[in-house]
Amino acid sequence: MEVAGLVFGIVPIVVEIFSTWRLVHERARQFVSAASIVDGSIFRLDTQGLVFTRELRDLLDAIGVDKDEAESMLTDAKHPKWKTADTDVSHLFGKRLMEDGRQYVQLAGKIAHQLKKLRDNLPDPEDFASTRKRVCYIRLLNGESDS
Repeated sequence: MEVAGLVFGIVPIVVEIFSTWRLVHERARQFVSAASIVDGSIFRLDTQGLVFTRELRDLLDAIGVDKDEAESMLTDAKHPKWKTADTDVSHLFGKRLMEDGRQYVQLAGKIAHQLKKLRDNLPDPEDFASTRKRVCYIRLLNGESDS
């Protein structure tokens, strides 16, 4: 009788341990899969941070900020040079981007003009098709092959 009592007393504990182990195992598996997603996200954010910093460095160089000063500005978001009375960096960035934008618009306009000239000088596709048909017909009449 004591063995039966011991078995009936231990079985629920073993079942509880097994179900708890299953729950812990499932949570650990979820954590591992979530950890890889988080690691990938952190890697992508780090990469984007490097790209952003490089672009800022290039912009600062383009508007004439000294390299040492630019490095100092990039490490300190509250650096006084970001916005002072004599150099408003956001204004200088905007000015530089406007210049680049104007060049882009001019280049796009020149390309559009050249494409229009090209299109105007090309024969009408319908004329080409009918001319090709006539040439093929004449060749057939003359006994030539159409190649």
